[in-house]
Amino acid sequence: MPIIALIFAGVVAYCAWVIRRDDTVLRGLFDRSAKARLSNIILWHKRAAIMSAVGFLVAVVAMIRR
Repeated sequence: MPIIALIFAGVVAYCAWVIRRDDTVLRGLFDRSAKARLSNIILWHKRAAIMSAVGFLVAVVAMIRR
């Protein structure tokens, strides 16, 4: 279970890094279609980060209850 929690924590950190990097790129874009595609990608990364955080919390709670 600790390995699973570490994996989820790593995924959350990676998604947060990608979101921050993509936000920086998004501010510099002027093409509307490129902005729309990138904002959609950012949205999916935010969803992945949230789901990984939930998985991390479930793994930690499972470790504590054990």
